[in-house]
Order: sequence, then C-alpha cells, then structure tokens
Amino acid sequence: MNQDVAALNNFLLDTEALHRIETKASAFNLFEVLGVVNREIRHSNVLAWLLDPNESHGMDDFIVRDLVNMVMQRVHDDEIDHQKRLRVALVDYADLIVKREWNNIDILLVSEKEQLVIVIENKIWSQESNHQLNKYEQIIENHYRDYMAVYIYLTPFGDSASHSERWVNVDYSTIIKLIEEGTSHRELTLNERSRDFLTQYIEMLRRHIVGDEELEQICKEIYAKHKKALDLIYKYKPDIQSEIASKLPHDIKDEKNLILDHSIKTFIRFTTNRLDSLIEHLGSNWTPSKRIVLFEFQNRPHQLLLKCIIGPGEPALREKLHQVAIKYPELFNIAKNRLNTGYAPIYYKEILPNGYQDELDESSIFEMIEQKMNDFLKTDLEKLESAFENEFQSDNTC
Repeated sequence: MNQDVAALNNFLLDTEALHRIETKASAFNLFEVLGVVNREIRHSNVLAWLLDPNESHGMDDFIVRDLVNMVMQRVHDDEIDHQKRLRVALVDYADLIVKREWNNIDILLVSEKEQLVIVIENKIWSQESNHQLNKYEQIIENHYRDYMAVYIYLTPFGDSASHSERWVNVDYSTIIKLIEEGTSHRELTLNERSRDFLTQYIEMLRRHIVGDEELEQICKEIYAKHKKALDLIYKYKPDIQSEIASKLPHDIKDEKNLILDHSIKTFIRFTTNRLDSLIEHLGSNWTPSKRIVLFEFQNRPHQLLLKCIIGPGEPALREKLHQVAIKYPELFNIAKNRLNTGYAPIYYKEILPNGYQDELDESSIFEMIEQKMNDFLKTDLEKLESAFENEFQSDNTC
C-alpha cells in the first residue's frame, strides 16, 4: 500500500507530465460542452457552413473547391472524362447554394450557373438504410436532369457505400486536412472567432472521431514513466475502448499465424505469416512495414469492426489483389467492382455491434470479441488466405 501511495504521489508531483497531457486533453471545447460530439446533424451543420463560400468563415470557396477537386480524382463513373474533370476544376462557386435535409439529403450543393450538383451523405457511427443512396440518385436525376452530379459518402473512417458505385468515400481525416489547409491559406482573411471555432472543431474530431496520434504518443510516454500510478487510476476508471485497444494486440501476438503491424487505439492492424510471405511489401503512405494489404480492427467508440483493406501502393499489385477479391465475392463481401484509390476495403466482419456498450457488460464484451475472433480464425481467415494463395501461386507457377 505504501508503494502505491508513493507511486501516486510521484505522478502528481510530475508537473511537466501533467502539463503536457492537460494542454492536449483538458482544454475547453465548445462541442464537448454542448454534448454534440456524436450528433450527426450538428456535424452536417458545421460542414454545410464550411462548404458555403458566402458564409462568415472567411475562407471563401477554398474548402468546397478542394473537396470537390479531390473527389473528382476518385470518381470511377465512365461518364466523367478528363474534360469534365477540368471543367469542375475551373468552376466558379460564387452562386453556390447549400441546402440541408433537402429531400432527406444531408447536404446538397447546387450551382445553377455551372450546372453542378454535389450530394453529401454524412454518417457518424450510423449505417445507411436499404437503398438510401440509390433513392437519392433518383431524386437528383429527376430534379437536376441536365446537371453534372458528384456523390460523396462521408464517414469517420472512409467506409464504402454499399449500394452504389457512384459514391466516393471520404473520411473525416480528409475534412480535418482541408480545414487546416484552408485556415493556413486564408490566414489573412480568417477572422479570430472562426479560427477559434475551427480549432476546437478539429480538436474534437481528433479526440472523439478519428483519433489523435500526438495525444496518444504523449500518453504512452507518461504511462511508461508512471506505469504503477496510472495502473491504479486506470483500475478505478475503466475505458472499454482503450481496454479493447490494449487487449487486441496481445491477442494477435499470441496467435502463431498472425503478425501485428503498426497500430493505434482506433486501428489495430495485422497480417498472417502466409500472406506476408506471399505478397510483396510494395505499399506506400500507410504503415512503416509497407504492407499493401492488411487486416484492420476499427475500434470505434460504439462499434468494433474487422476489415481486410488494400492500401495505397504499387498499382499493378493493388489491381492483382483486387482481382482476387472480385473472383471470390462470397469471401470478399464488400469488394467493389472497381478499385478505389487509397484504401479499399474488401472484407468486413462485425465484431461488436453498434451501441454494444449500452447492451453488454465488460465480461460479455470480451467474450463476444473472443468468440467472433475465434470464428474468424477458424473459418474466414483460412479461406481468405487460400484465395490469395491460389491466385498468387498459380501466377508464379506459370
């Protein structure tokens, strides 16, 4: 007991460590105070404000222009040729009208002069309903028949839209990047209130939606220095998302066939010995291992998912992996007919359902994780490995 008290005392006296964590985690945040962190409609309101070049943020059309130009590079629609991409790049957004919840569409951007309509479906921890996106496409085609339409599916981690090839997946990390670039490029015209508002919005997104790697690294350093004291505190203040993030890497290391890759609290990544020896490390801008295909636990505040993802990297290898997924649709259950740029999910398994913390106690949560993980290892993983192995080994034999 005396050693425990001493450890806690040493931690409390380490003012430098406390200051570092307080600077990152304890600052006033308007969105947290108002309790709108996970309120989808509030995020849509902020985005609509940012995307309107005539609003008071002081960034003119910077956000909407960069977002649309980025999305156009990812569009797979055969009708979008180079001339149309160039046309969009030169669009004048001066007459842009931003509509909220028009025909239940989260955000609709319309330029009558440019004959351009942009549809944004925003999902924060919720799933799209059956045929929802197809219905929106039909509405747009009926009301804006001669307009060029761009469809954006926005989620915290860039989930794929399940019912249409026309929707481009965008994640909230991209939104953060656009806001940061906008505030930097429009520094002279951005007013102080807008700057403070956007700074707090970004901080909230990193803390609660996409994850904050800098904050995580600070916490790891402090934990290494004051492990005993923090373990005592942690014992009486459980955080199930952190516990899952702590347990999964150990579970992965305990499996002889699995290899842990670079992971953070919200993304726990791994591959297998068979896949690691089979697939070249030709990835880029993902993890230090340069692996181009990885399994990834997406450890969300209200849900735990397991996906297999083709990451960015050497185009020919990405396409080869994608063709394997297309060949075995019963295994690769979310593979699209066309390969997305960036991160392309090809397999999906729900480990913990949306809202699990409200339905399950802690022991039941970890029992479900163990059950679903064992089921994955004994059934799907073996089949997924074999599918890749069959195709890659047959090519080598030829």
